[in-house]
This record gives sequence, structure tokens and C-alpha cells, in this order.
Amino acid sequence: MPVEITGTGATEVVKVKMPKVISSKWIDDKGMEIKKIMPNSSVKISLKVLDLNDGDRVTITIFDDTDENKKELIEISAKVNNKEAISENIQVKKEWDKKKIQIKVKDNNTFKEVFTGAKLEILKEKIKIKAKQNSYTVVLDKNGNLFSGYPNLEFEITDGNPGDFIDIQVVKKDDALLIDNKGIVNSWDKTKLPKDRVSVKTFSSWTNGDTNLQVDGVGKVTYTMPLDWWRDLARQPKSDFSLMTLYFKVLAFPSSTDITPSESSSKSNTEIHNNLVDFKINDFGYISGGTVKSMSMEFTVKEAGTTEMYTFVQWKMGGRQNWDNAKNLTRPNVQDYGIRHISDYPQWTIDRVGTNPRYWDGNYQISADAKKATATDKPSSVTPNIPLTHTFTFIDFETRVHLNADVPMVVTITRQDGSPPVYGIVIGIIPPPEPLILDNDTWNSRILQIRNTTTGAITITHPLTFTGP
Repeated sequence: MPVEITGTGATEVVKVKMPKVISSKWIDDKGMEIKKIMPNSSVKISLKVLDLNDGDRVTITIFDDTDENKKELIEISAKVNNKEAISENIQVKKEWDKKKIQIKVKDNNTFKEVFTGAKLEILKEKIKIKAKQNSYTVVLDKNGNLFSGYPNLEFEITDGNPGDFIDIQVVKKDDALLIDNKGIVNSWDKTKLPKDRVSVKTFSSWTNGDTNLQVDGVGKVTYTMPLDWWRDLARQPKSDFSLMTLYFKVLAFPSSTDITPSESSSKSNTEIHNNLVDFKINDFGYISGGTVKSMSMEFTVKEAGTTEMYTFVQWKMGGRQNWDNAKNLTRPNVQDYGIRHISDYPQWTIDRVGTNPRYWDGNYQISADAKKATATDKPSSVTPNIPLTHTFTFIDFETRVHLNADVPMVVTITRQDGSPPVYGIVIGIIPPPEPLILDNDTWNSRILQIRNTTTGAITITHPLTFTGP
């Protein structure tokens, strides 16, 4: 509006610009413009403004454009920064379903212009999805296949528009990871190794390659999660997975080329239980006068009769040393992987007499309730009979629990020094990609025997280290 300024010699008319909104749009958390959205989602408003200072606030009303009285839904404010005002997150309410909502910037003390802005279409919720069970336990047989009576996660989709294409989204623990567009970037990828997949929280059937998934002529379809995805749930570390909530929904698209869905189901959830309930090492100390270390390993499953799902693999490092009166160092002979060799393990190697990396070849003692598998170990030491004066056993152990199906049938030997009948150092491993560790614990055996060369009496102790006589 014109303002007259009067001076001593002249009168000047000055035009004062009024603050103005020049554009508006609805945006997501990443600042991308959106024109359609599902109920229960979050959205923001972005306004481009002129002649407002940083820190000024504008008042924004959201109203129902489908209502003849333009019913006001909510009122919020936004702070100006660098000629832009962005609102806080706005939760799209379920009752806005099937409406078109519109922005209006209202009069207030700072901002004098009324501006009606962009519309946002709230998509309808018609299509439905539910899991066939309210809860599941991930149970596999020894080969990694489904165990009889324990199904994979399966969905039933109903009330869709016949022929619509669909995207089924499933996420772990956090329902905010479900989105309103087709496909989820960086979601579970069947082409990657299990070690790179188990930590991924999102799954999209579309991203997984199921791009031709459609509801049938009566608006129904079923969908079973990929078996490798189900196996990856079983590969979660026990520390991360006891009971997990999975959230899911389905989006529908009239054609396979559409990005924005025509409708969406509401979010649902189901509970997934880990079949691995417990694992522990029982240390019974030293027995047989202190010459033998006694321990047991055990794991417990939730579902009776399914212990074959898991197996122990034990690793060791260290060895055994003998000294004679002249302080000459030798090592006793042992057998690993069917090979006679000296008891020297300078790096981690699998603790097996035969070639199967599974401890006890996977044949464990099973409890009466068929839920607990147990194995024992009793590493011993050499008695320092003449001409020996000192013997020392120093072996560190790591006992691991794996999916049985992930462990190969044969140890891979990476080092075999010397020649028969007694080899030098022999190292056996599981080659990459190694099976994922579900749980583990460490323990050790330390046995020092010293023979008194005069009396023949043997003293037994358990020091952590011994460098020799």
C-alpha cells in the first residue's frame, strides 16, 4: 500500500511490499514432493515466501477441500529460514481417508496474506493383509528346510481390486520403516551372502523381484516369505533375537508401472520366536587329581524334538609341551581330522578327531523333554614319566552354536607340515563364508605337572602361563 512521506521541500510516495507466499508443496522426511499419501503416515508442508525475515512464523491451516464448508482439520505454524517455511511432521489421520486436504496460510500479526496452496490426496484403505498365524517359531530341520509342523511366514491378502499389482512390505521391530511407495531401497537382497543380509530390517516383495504379484479375480492372493529370508531370521544372534515383532502392509497399484499406490492396507504385525532359547558352558573344574579339565556344552530349544536344527563347532588354540632332564622341549602326538601330528595349535583350529567339523559329529545327548542337547569335553595332560620332568597343557577353546545346515560336512585343512607317520602343525577350518555364530563362549585348560627327580612325586598346578623349567 502507498505511504506518503513529507519532507521540507518535497512529497514522496513509497510503495511498501507485503509479505507473500509464492508456492507451497507437501513433502516427505527427505524433502521430496508428494501428492498422494496413506493414512497414518507423516508429511510436512513447505512454503516459499518473499519479504519475510528468518525467524518469522506463519500460521498454516489444513482444511478438507471435499467439504463444502471447508472444514478446518488442524492448524500449525512454521518458522521462516532462508525464504522457506517448513512445518513439523503432520500425522495423516485415519479419518482423513478418501479426502483431499489443502493448505491455507492465515492472517496473523506477522503475515498478512491469505494463500491457498497445494492439495494432498489421502488414499483409501481397502485392501487387507493378515498373517496366517498370530505368532511363529522359526524352526528348520538339519538341512535348513522347514521342519514339519512349523510353517514359514505366510500372508493372506483380501479385498483388493481384481488384477491390481501389489507390493508386500515387512519390517523388523520398527513400523516406521514401512513406506508408501513401491519397493524399499536397500531392503533384503537374496543375491547377497547371509552375513550381509541378517542385519537388514526391511523387505519388499517388489524389490525382491516379485513384480508380477497380483490379486486374483476376487481380490485375493497369498504370499509366502522367501525361505532364505526365513533362514536369515534363524541366523540372528541369540543376543539380538528372542521374541521379535514383524510389521507389514500391502500396497496396490493399477499397473506394474505405477509408483504411487492406489490404495494401501493398514499396518499389521505378528510375533516371531527364536527356537534357540539358551546356550551355556558348564565348567566342572579339574578332575582326576587335577590332570583333566571337565566341562559340558548345552543348548536348549523352544520346540521339543527340534534340536537337529543346531550344532556345536569347537575351536582350539595352544597345545602341549614336555621337557626332560636336559630341558629339551618336545610335544606329544595327537590326532585331528584323522591325521597324527604334534600337539601344537599356533592359531585357531577346529577341535575334531575326525573330519566332520561338528563336535561329536553332531550326535549329542538329548534330554527327556527333547529340548536340550549336551556334549562333554575332558582335555587331559601328559604325565611326566621318566625321562620327562615337566609337562604343560595350555589350550584355549571357543565353543560356538550354528545352524546345522550352515556347517559343511568336512573340515578344510589349510596347513599340514611335515610328513607321515607324524606330521607337524596341522590346521583345519571352515572356509569362507563361515557359518554365522548364533551364540558362543570361551574356556580353557591349564595343567602343569612337575616330577621331583629325587622322590618321583608329581606336583600338579594350573598356572595361566609356563615358559619352561
